[in-house]
Amino acid sequence: MTNVSKGSKHLIIFACMLLQAIPYGIAQNIPPLFIHYLEKEYHFSVQSVGYIFMIGALAASLISPMAGKLYSKFPVKLIMLGGLILSACGVMLNAVSTKLWMFLVANAITQIGTVTFSGLGVPFLIATWFDKKSKASALGIAFAGGSIGNFFLQPIVTNLLNHYELHRVYFMCALASLIVGVLIGVFLIHPNKQPVESSAAKQSTDSSKD
Repeated sequence: MTNVSKGSKHLIIFACMLLQAIPYGIAQNIPPLFIHYLEKEYHFSVQSVGYIFMIGALAASLISPMAGKLYSKFPVKLIMLGGLILSACGVMLNAVSTKLWMFLVANAITQIGTVTFSGLGVPFLIATWFDKKSKASALGIAFAGGSIGNFFLQPIVTNLLNHYELHRVYFMCALASLIVGVLIGVFLIHPNKQPVESSAAKQSTDSSKD
C-alpha cells in the first residue's frame, strides 16, 4: 500500500467542491428561482411546478441503484463525465421547452445526471483517495462547495432573470454547467489507482518497524 501526496488529495477535494458549486448548484439550487417565471410566462399552477420537481426526484431515486452499479464496471472518470454532460443537457432542454411535459422530461434528465456525478460519484471518488478516518472530513468539505456556490449563483442568476428572457437564462446556465463540468471531469477527476493506507494499518506498520 502507498500513501498519496497531500497535494493530490487537496486537488481532488477542490475539484469536487467545484462540481458541487457549479454543475450541482445549477441543477439543484437555482431551479426555485425559475418558479415565478414559469408561472408568469406559461401559466403553470403551483401544483404543476411541483410536479416538475417531483418527477426529477423520482427519476433520480429509480436510477440511483443502476447508476451505482456502473461505478463497479466502468472508470469513475467516464461515469462522472457522463453524469455531468447528462445533467447539463437536461438544463439545456429547458431552454427549448414550452410545455409542461417538456419541463418534466428536462428535470428528470437533469436529476439523473446530477445523482450520478454528485450523489454517487463524489463519495465514490473521495473513497479512493482517503482512508476511513479522513474520508468523512473530506466529504464534508467537498459537499460544502454546494453552499458556497449557491452564495454566488443565487444573485447572479437572479440578475440574469431580470435582464434576459427565461429560455436564454436556462441556456446560459446549461452552458456554464457543461463547460465547467467537462473541464473538471477531463482534467481533474481521476481515482487513486493505489490503495490508500488506512490509519490503523499505518500505525501497525510503524509499530513493527520499532
